[in-house]
Amino acid sequence: PTAVPDDELLILSVSVGNVGRLGDLTESLEHRVYRRPLHIAHVSPSELPEHWIGLESVDYIRWDEANPTTLSERQLNALIEWVRQGGTLLILASPADGSFALKKSLDAVLPVQIGELITVTQLQSLYDARLKGMKDPPPAPIYSPPIPLVRCKARDGASVIARDDDGRSDLITSRREGRGLIMFCGVTEKHLLQQAGSAISLYEALFQLSREECEEA
Repeated sequence: PTAVPDDELLILSVSVGNVGRLGDLTESLEHRVYRRPLHIAHVSPSELPEHWIGLESVDYIRWDEANPTTLSERQLNALIEWVRQGGTLLILASPADGSFALKKSLDAVLPVQIGELITVTQLQSLYDARLKGMKDPPPAPIYSPPIPLVRCKARDGASVIARDDDGRSDLITSRREGRGLIMFCGVTEKHLLQQAGSAISLYEALFQLSREECEEA
């Protein structure tokens, strides 16, 4: 256990495996100093608390390969109430088709209407946006085998952060819920980062992590 002061940031990784690429944020900090010191912790979905107060010290949660059917209603309600109290939740979808529709409490607060599960060989629009301004950008990498993507449509009041035109899906979206924010991504972390670039730049943008301006010697 590590005590995290109130003026420091805590990001919680929720996944069946390990902390994943979220760990890139703290693996090497000699060239990156954030305005608020950053800590990363990890739990499996089954370890999430059943009351939001158990997450009170957490600022951001990244739930990768999210399958809501693995959580109890009490755990889901605690997670939603934590968002309403000011937390930021990033959900990266699981290939488990239909799992979100089975949990009405979570589906009601998502920034997207969940559609069918499809497979794609590339995320060309996302890749083009990352390389915007290049004179001769290379083609997007091809997924082999194709990857699963949950096709989504942004709901009223939601903001579209990234869209995949080929898959006809609002790929990454966000919407306010109470004092907090819920973001939804239609693919898992490992697939997204194959074409979205650095994990550090991705999470800095999504979680709005501000770096300190270092004085030159």
